[in-house]
Amino acid sequence: MFSQFIILYLFLGGLGSGLVAVACADSLVLHAVTERSRDQLSCIQRIKRRSLTVGFVVLAVGCLCLLFDLGRIDRAINLVLRPTATVISFGTFSLLACLGLSGTLILVDWLSLPRDIPGRVKAALEALCVAASLCVMAYTGLFLQNLVAVPFWNTPFIPALFVCSALSMGTSAFLLVASFSREQWALGASGPALQAIHGGLVVFEALCLAGLVCSAWLKGGAAALSVGVLFASPLSSWLTIGVLGLGIGAPFAASVWSLYTKDGSSVALADVACIIGGLALRVCVVCAGLH
Repeated sequence: MFSQFIILYLFLGGLGSGLVAVACADSLVLHAVTERSRDQLSCIQRIKRRSLTVGFVVLAVGCLCLLFDLGRIDRAINLVLRPTATVISFGTFSLLACLGLSGTLILVDWLSLPRDIPGRVKAALEALCVAASLCVMAYTGLFLQNLVAVPFWNTPFIPALFVCSALSMGTSAFLLVASFSREQWALGASGPALQAIHGGLVVFEALCLAGLVCSAWLKGGAAALSVGVLFASPLSSWLTIGVLGLGIGAPFAASVWSLYTKDGSSVALADVACIIGGLALRVCVVCAGLH
């Protein structure tokens, strides 16, 4: 029913849209604060440019995975030329909007095209990009929720879980870009704030995962069987080590440590673990549903 390309899309679509959303949101918040040195603002711009570029590429590769799964380019063209009131159409245009807006911002930031663009117009593009990215995150979950043949997925906990996971992965990826650029200092007070938000995101992700498992167990039937598959070998290892350990435990511990030490710098290993955990989450959810 599902190829590996779909799992890759669910992962890359969440990671790419999450990174784009966090980069644009961070830029909007930081530029609203006036007490920034010229060097600091320049570093923030470079972090955003690199994050947007990475997010755009990751999201584009995710879209290619969807095309490979469809097998025929004409099917993808029909989704654009013949839109319908379905989740698939919503997802198609959300992806196009996110790619178009992030691509436009990349041109504006890297090549200064068009030149002398007003700051308000740029801020509006960033706000629209955040909205489009959130739609893409939600679609990765709605895509599964609307497949009624799989009872395990027929719950609002699925899109909520995927949105939280995508934002968590996006935050980790953004902090990694800043860290590898050696310009994380420029984030200033937003560093601890990002860590605190990240900690809250993984808590909500854990709650959504618990809600998904409990609701499926209470449904009984095929949904309850999926829960049994989730806690049986080999998925149990993906769940405990990948999802709970790497995807939730590691970033939460890093967030708590950052708040305790009042140091907003990220822990690169925890951020990498978070992204790996995001992949493990999607493997668990898909494979458990398709038992």
